[in-house]
Formats: sequence, structure tokens, C-alpha cells
Amino acid sequence: MSSKDFDDLVKGIENENGIFFLSGHFSNWELIAFSFPVITGYSLNIITKKQASKKLNLLINKFRSLRKQND
Repeated sequence: MSSKDFDDLVKGIENENGIFFLSGHFSNWELIAFSFPVITGYSLNIITKKQASKKLNLLINKFRSLRKQND
């Protein structure tokens, strides 16, 4: 994300238009989603899919809940 992109992001949020991110499983997207609110001060709502492995699903959801995304 460049500084211009970040400025556009902030404008969209401050104008209450909302921002829609669409991302695939590229690089460390879970870490980006986890750290985005810390870095920007803006929260995220994230749509996820249940994993086929119950153990993996529990582990991933535990990690995701470490940082409350909607606080």
C-alpha cells in the first residue's frame, strides 16, 4: 500500500463511504488483518470460511480473536 493509497483509504473512511478490500490468500494476509487496526486506528470486519479441519479451524479462530476486530 502506497501513501497515496493510504490517503484514499482515510478519505473513504472519514467520508463514511466505507472501504471494501478484496484479497486472496497472498502472503501474510492474516497478519495484515491482525495488524491493520493497530497501525491505522480503524477496525475491520472480516468474512472467513470455516476450515475443513476442526483443529485447524479452532487454532485459526483463536489467533483471530486475540485482537478484537470490532472494538
